[in-house]
Amino acid sequence: MLGSFDRLAVRDADSLSVCSQFGLIGRTRMFSDLVFATDLWKKSLPPNPTDVVTLVICDGKPGNETLLLAAKRMQERGLKIQPVLLDPNHDGNLLTHIQSQFSRTICWDPHRTELESFAERIGSSAVVVSNRAHGIIVAACYGVPTICIHTDEKLKTIHDMLPSSSLLMAIRDIPDKLEAEVCSRILHRADHHSATVRDGARARAAAMEMIKYVFG
Repeated sequence: MLGSFDRLAVRDADSLSVCSQFGLIGRTRMFSDLVFATDLWKKSLPPNPTDVVTLVICDGKPGNETLLLAAKRMQERGLKIQPVLLDPNHDGNLLTHIQSQFSRTICWDPHRTELESFAERIGSSAVVVSNRAHGIIVAACYGVPTICIHTDEKLKTIHDMLPSSSLLMAIRDIPDKLEAEVCSRILHRADHHSATVRDGARARAAAMEMIKYVFG
């Protein structure tokens, strides 16, 4: 299937190497992820910010049951929890599992939902908790404070690009610390938004340095 495309874009050297092995190197180029074009990130709060806590979750990640249990407990205490799944194919079993527990559950469907309106559902949140890198990135684009669940090094890398506005949380700390950190970010959202905008400038500078390194 990949051979049917005229041009291919990959984000890392490993993917470029794989394309080379399949004889596709002549039509493949490596580029930085477009999400790091931080000039396009929102510089103001969404017009209708809410007190919703968005939980971007990926099936198969370690700590999912711990995370969902904490989310359920927060919901029982009055917080509005909005689980978000980004891949209906990969996350189908998880979607079925959580829809019965969280009435605000949404799943990305390009055939039914406009990208901007879907992103704004995340962007209007008070805080985003995510074990997916793209959940953290979308939130940062809208200036929403984030809590990165440390399930892999990719999440740590994203957190390192947003050190002032994101919190990296170990799975073992979820039961005792997640609710308090969520509530803190709801109470001080404006301060965290300002930190996210500042972090955006740092992330853009880091991305530019990476591009210079890659392309000389």
